[in-house]
Amino acid sequence: MAKTAGKIIALVVVLLLLVGAGFGYYKFLWVFSDGTKTGELNSLTYTGYIWKTYEGEMILSGYGSKGSAGGSVQSKIFKFSVDDDAVAQELQQLTGQRVTVHFKEYKGA
Repeated sequence: MAKTAGKIIALVVVLLLLVGAGFGYYKFLWVFSDGTKTGELNSLTYTGYIWKTYEGEMILSGYGSKGSAGGSVQSKIFKFSVDDDAVAQELQQLTGQRVTVHFKEYKGA
């Protein structure tokens, strides 16, 4: 009886570890979206308390159809992070200009 209970406990622990590993992969490593966006680079800052990263904002402009006028110009802010120092330095030189960035979006931070 003690051997059977030990095997069941070991099986439950292994299953919980597998579920946790699967959830961690889905949340932090699985690419949810991959693409490009074009807009005016508004800012790029080096920020963070412990783990510093480059955080950028782009203003994406486009046409919308809200209201009775039919078409109106709308803008949206796209926030992104850069983990390569060379790319961040290049982007800092382009602040205020129209740029296209390639991005990968993940579900978790």
